[in-house]
Amino acid sequence: MNNLGFLFGCDSKNNNIVDATFLEEYDYLKSRDVKVFIIDLENILSKDDVLIEKSLYPISLIYRGWMLSYQQYEKLYQLLLTKNYQLMVSPTAYRESHYLDKWYPKLSNLTAKTYFSEGTPSEEKIKEMLSKFDHKSIIVKDYVKTLNYEWYESCFIKDASNNEEAFKVINNFINIQGDSFSGGLVLREYLDIKKTNRHFKEGDGLENEEVRVFCFDKEPFCFISYWSGGVALRDRNFLGIIDKCNVLSSPFYTLDLAKLSTGEWIVIDVGDGQVSQLRGYDVEKFYDCFLSVLNISYQIY
Repeated sequence: MNNLGFLFGCDSKNNNIVDATFLEEYDYLKSRDVKVFIIDLENILSKDDVLIEKSLYPISLIYRGWMLSYQQYEKLYQLLLTKNYQLMVSPTAYRESHYLDKWYPKLSNLTAKTYFSEGTPSEEKIKEMLSKFDHKSIIVKDYVKTLNYEWYESCFIKDASNNEEAFKVINNFINIQGDSFSGGLVLREYLDIKKTNRHFKEGDGLENEEVRVFCFDKEPFCFISYWSGGVALRDRNFLGIIDKCNVLSSPFYTLDLAKLSTGEWIVIDVGDGQVSQLRGYDVEKFYDCFLSVLNISYQIY
């Protein structure tokens, strides 16, 4: 049985402590006597070295931290191998879950109609992509990220046939992303997602009925209904869509699911489980469940 530990990035000012965002996860794993490691990601990316003691025997690792590009993740993966550590998720599997151009072809019948380019597209290519949607509303993103906090400026296009409006939003998105622009331009049909009566944290307003599902070895083990405070989880019809996603090759991924106003559930995004946030979910509950699942295949030490 393989030995397994968890890997966290360090604080930006002190490489001996964990990044504050993941400190609660790190501390709880330590309290459960799970082996945890801290690395300086900046040092790895800039100096091609991973400052971690070489292990005398092979150890599998699960990374918990901020998103990495495919190139950064592959670099981390290869450097860890030199110290006898292997990330559970291979670079190929990471790319499939993290980048839309890889997961969308496998799940296209479960999600919104989508068209994407390779790299930054020409004006003619953008016009060609827009024409696929006729007068429909669409969302702008790249392979990894949307800018939904700038909804009307850099994310939402009400009418895809309105080239003036569309190019303004698309150019805003590309310019804001800058060097962080990942993979290519993505245009997705905007779908009418069902709203809850109120935002459970704020007490007023309307929020989408969405569920984040963490899956290990293709089986779901954690369901997070962040916006609706559990309202979305009352409709168990979303369970059927999870089984249809088992074509994904990664051992650890997340599915973001949403309920349409018609009552149908769809996939709105796929993510690598290592870099997916818990969205305020109870850390102890998450890891109690995750560790029990991992113990079937790994020696947690």
